[in-house]
Parts: sequence; C-alpha cells; structure tokens
Amino acid sequence: MRWDTSRAGGVASHEGMIDEADRRRSQVIAGFNGEFLRDPGRVARERLALSGVLGRADAETAKMPCGLIFNQCPRDAWVREAIEVGFNLVMPVVGGDGVGVYAHRVVELTFE
Repeated sequence: MRWDTSRAGGVASHEGMIDEADRRRSQVIAGFNGEFLRDPGRVARERLALSGVLGRADAETAKMPCGLIFNQCPRDAWVREAIEVGFNLVMPVVGGDGVGVYAHRVVELTFE
C-alpha cells in the first residue's frame, strides 16, 4: 500500500492511513510530495520538521512495517532537510543531467 498525504489532507490523514494498513495487514509507504510541499509559489512554506516528526510517530506506532518517504523533490537542500528531520526514505527528482549525475547526488545526500 502506498499513500501520499501531501494532497490528501497532510499530516492529519496519516493516522487513518496507518489504521487502514494495519486493518489490511499491509506494509505501507506513507509520504509527502516534496515538489508540492516546497513549491516556491505556495503562499506559506510547509514546516517539514513538523511533517517529519508527526509522520514518523505515526509510522512507529503502526503494527505493520511502515516507511516514511519525502519524494519527488527537485531541490537537494530540501531532501537533506527531510533526512535530518526523520524521513527514513527520500526520492530526489532525477532531473535532466542524466543517471550518472543523479547517482552522484544521491551518494552526496546519503553519505554526508
């Protein structure tokens, strides 16, 4: 089961998603879409630390395995921040520089 709560109610929908995964006895990857949350055109900037702490608390109370992902983010600084605030999975956007550059970015992000 996969659930992106960025557009489905944010942090508030995490609890219901975790409950449903537990009811189905299904592993789940719950997450937040970085491109949506960190869009510079948004009126207010999301507090990623809050999403990370609350999302992680939900994941840790799940009866089934649960991952917390910050995905589809085009900005490495935000991916780094997501790692620092507790997301255990991240997925930066590949971009137009090719797979080699992407692989180098991922190594830099995960081994700093």
